[in-house]
Formats: sequence, C-alpha cells, structure tokens
Amino acid sequence: MDGVLALAERERGCAHGVSCAAAGNDIRQVGLIVLDPPQQCTILDLEGADYIVALNEMEHRPLMSERFPNWESRIQYWKIGDVELVQPTKALALIDVQVDVLLASFLDSRTVA
Repeated sequence: MDGVLALAERERGCAHGVSCAAAGNDIRQVGLIVLDPPQQCTILDLEGADYIVALNEMEHRPLMSERFPNWESRIQYWKIGDVELVQPTKALALIDVQVDVLLASFLDSRTVA
C-alpha cells in the first residue's frame, strides 16, 4: 500500500545506540527499510499518507498533539514500547500482529464497500 507512514520510526529513527543497531538488523531481516539518519515527520508526510500509525501511543500522542494538533485524532495509535522497554524481536512480533489486524480491517472495509 503506497503512502502508509509508520510515524514513530520516521519521527525518531533509532537513537538508542547498540540496542537500536540490533533493532535495525532485525528490521532489515524482515525486509523493511531503516531510516538512517532519523528524519523528523513533516506535514507533507502526513498529507501524503493513506494511513498513519504511531507505534507508541504514550509517547507519540502528546507529540502529535503538540506538533500537529489537527492530525492527532487521524492516527492509529498502537501500544508497542520503545527499544529500551521491549526487545527488538518481541517488538517486531507485536508489530507483525498489528499489521495483520490492520490489513484484515482494510480487506473487511473493501468487502463492505
């Protein structure tokens, strides 16, 4: 799906040293791209996205409210902890489950339409 934006990693990238390097390796193994260096999310990113996900609601909802107040409610917030709280392989497994749920919801909405 073109235009899907994973906000959390776009916004901060990896800034946690060794644990982030491990996360980057795990992410590359499943075929995803790691932004290096980290890039700040912009309004153009939001406007160009079909669907927006923030991985860590506790961290990213306040950030979105502050930086992009008109967008905060348009974001799907997940509850996946940062690398200092959750091992990268566990976080990727949680993300995988959430992506499956998200894709199923997209498929369900197509059959209803």
